[in-house]
Amino acid sequence: MKKIHGGDGYNYDEMYDYSINVNPLGAPQSVKDALKKAADRVEAYPSYGSLEVKNKLAKTLDIPPEFINVTAGASEAFMAIAHGRNYQNVAIKAPSFYGYEYALKAAGSRLEHFTTQGFQNFLKGYRGDAIFMANPNNPDGEFFDHDSMLEMAQLAKDHSMDLIVDECFLTLSGHEKDSLVYDIKNDPVGMNHVIVVRSFTKTFAIPGARIGYFVTSNKAYHKMITPQLIEWNASNLAQAAALAALDETGSYIDRAVNIIKEERPRLIKALIDKGFEVPEYESGANYIFFKGPAGLKDKFIEKGFFIRDCSNYYGLKDGDYRIAVRDRAANDAFINALNGIEL
Repeated sequence: MKKIHGGDGYNYDEMYDYSINVNPLGAPQSVKDALKKAADRVEAYPSYGSLEVKNKLAKTLDIPPEFINVTAGASEAFMAIAHGRNYQNVAIKAPSFYGYEYALKAAGSRLEHFTTQGFQNFLKGYRGDAIFMANPNNPDGEFFDHDSMLEMAQLAKDHSMDLIVDECFLTLSGHEKDSLVYDIKNDPVGMNHVIVVRSFTKTFAIPGARIGYFVTSNKAYHKMITPQLIEWNASNLAQAAALAALDETGSYIDRAVNIIKEERPRLIKALIDKGFEVPEYESGANYIFFKGPAGLKDKFIEKGFFIRDCSNYYGLKDGDYRIAVRDRAANDAFINALNGIEL
């Protein structure tokens, strides 16, 4: 199967895993404690529909709970949306996370790709069923400001298309206020063709828990998509982690965003000084895309670091890579390893 994610560092001993882009602070202690406590409930079935998580999310985001559907990470959301909505023709921002393509192909959709340059002309002439994209984009970190996203939403509406936006990295980029979730709240009818997908994975550094959600004001869409979710899709442990994480949305997030703001320029400079090309965007994303020589991933493994080979992204090739932005100590070690690599 074509590789979808980073996160293969567990196949190696004593590795710094720079292939996954999670909160540089790591999981909050409160979340770890909640997971341990939840182990006592492992013999019981979890809450069907994750109602407590849904209600707490609704309170946190200040939106109606019926707008929310809890999923086993963002990946289940994409698969359920693709099958539930049964799109025939879909446009995908390129390069983008392969998981969209994987889910849509599984549902039998025909795909076309568009790039940022000239995307408006492409979409104005496109007659499909949906647009899939991420903000900020993965892997290159391109960020679309609020006005641009509203323009995209209007363009999709004008052509009777859904707009599916992956916002899994938005909070850590420092652009939470630009989320389309709040536009869905303020204009539920005008934005009822928009589906926003989010995850606890990146924001709270809990990829092993597998919990996320999607938001749409369209009741008909929920009726189509919900049956595509597996029963009891979020375990007791995952729900406990999410509930604890939602109590950590203040200083924990602010500290992580500040670390990313401080560390991102250091890593970019180190990559450029090494002679690599960094197509920089003013995104604040907790990852950096760069171009280097083929075979660089293996050289980093020899140094004890696992980086993301992006050659499986549509439009990218050997020599395209992505690294996470981590804390100062880890990034110092990464820069030392980078400087020690012979090209």
